[in-house]
Amino acid sequence: YALDAFDAHAVDYLLKPVEPERFRSAMRKVRRQLDYEAGRGMTERVAAMLRDLERRERDLDRFLVKGRGRSYFIDVAEIDWIEAAGNY
Repeated sequence: YALDAFDAHAVDYLLKPVEPERFRSAMRKVRRQLDYEAGRGMTERVAAMLRDLERRERDLDRFLVKGRGRSYFIDVAEIDWIEAAGNY
């Protein structure tokens, strides 16, 4: 049964009668594993947020302006000020 347990990614394998210290040791292993999994999940979420932020920063290099029947791409670095042409 022990081999089957580890094939199922068991953290530990306890036999009856369970000794209290052995049980506490197994619980510490479980907590460490849960902390690791939670941390890994957080790391993945932060990495995804950073990728999204980098993508958004690239998107802000220029934007599209439509006027007088044409469309223009304007580089953000070339803008000094913006004023609305109407009540927006």
